Amino acid sequence: MLAFESGVGVSDRGGVPEGDLLTHIYYSLGLFVLGGLDLGIPTGGPTPARALLWVAYFAAPLITTSAVLEGAVRLLKPEWLVARMSRDHVVVVGVGRLGMLFLEALRERHPRIPILAVDLDAQRATVQLAQDRFGARFLPADVRLSATLDSLALEEARAVVLLTRDDLVNLEVAWRIAERHPSLRVIAHVADLGMRRMVDRVEHGSGVSIFNSHRTAARKLYQDHLAEHFKQTDPADVVVLAGFGRFGQTILEYLHAAAGSEIGHAVIVDTAGERQARLFRAQVPGTEAIPLSVLERNLDDPQSWTELEAVIAEHLVDDPVEPVFVIGTDDDQLNLRSAIALRALHPESRIFVRCTYESAFTTQIASTMRLELLAVEGMLRQALAERQKEWLTPPAD
Repeated sequence: MLAFESGVGVSDRGGVPEGDLLTHIYYSLGLFVLGGLDLGIPTGGPTPARALLWVAYFAAPLITTSAVLEGAVRLLKPEWLVARMSRDHVVVVGVGRLGMLFLEALRERHPRIPILAVDLDAQRATVQLAQDRFGARFLPADVRLSATLDSLALEEARAVVLLTRDDLVNLEVAWRIAERHPSLRVIAHVADLGMRRMVDRVEHGSGVSIFNSHRTAARKLYQDHLAEHFKQTDPADVVVLAGFGRFGQTILEYLHAAAGSEIGHAVIVDTAGERQARLFRAQVPGTEAIPLSVLERNLDDPQSWTELEAVIAEHLVDDPVEPVFVIGTDDDQLNLRSAIALRALHPESRIFVRCTYESAFTTQIASTMRLELLAVEGMLRQALAERQKEWLTPPAD
């Protein structure tokens, strides 16, 4: 367009420079047809303008050809080609919430490492986010199929990370990959605590690294907050766990392993506390020694806190140390309300509140009420970044 407007003509079409704007647009667009219009060579006009037209002559068909090829690739969807183009890549199976946290931590530590994301549901919103934000190549496939595993170029991969919502799929596929590729790092997430504890007994020697997001968060809670607190309090502490689901059980399991005798007594407040406590003791050897009280109450019921005070007082008769509270149900609003109610009863106690993520509002509430937030996603992201150093660092020659 600029060349035509500057007076450059073409040998096989007379009068182009003198034509109107629509004429110039027509001939310019004609260059983008695969065969192009037969315009002839540039003639006349300023030399720089003729050079511009020559550039357009060569560039326009190349642009058109690349666009057509890209469209053909997208239409045919040769997923095997996407995988085969990767080398020293990390295969991430499952692009849900945990998968996105893993990718975020991975990109912070390894900005340029190739990522191949695999998920059965290509329509998930996180799939597009993984491609746009983290530069992941995406393969819509069922990882349980042998054909899918064959297409992942695992012999060239640095690691495989299985993060689907199905623990059994993660474990079965992890063991299959480890058998096929003994030297490949294979990491699998197991959410169910019973399954995780069972796998602990068979994991060694399998070549598979197992992790649990709740256990990872529990480790961060202890290392960053509770370890120093327990050291500073000479008498054994009373720990109150409000909510004894996966998070609460993992906290108590880790405290038992890491703090040992520093835990004088644990109090569970949960609507299904008795059953959860029996399950916990049955699945975690050695926890029979933990002095444990169970209060089967709803945290929304004010009577629960009155009864809790009686239980706490029973175990703090000769002990001036304030109890430690961990409010860890799956309901963020309930956790905040419960923590505020507890703060009125225990002005000096340390109160930890579980939340999915840390927002400006929850931060303000926590600061005002002197609560300590346990933002699970933030803790997990940080912990994943630390574990990735172990998982993804290439072995020394």
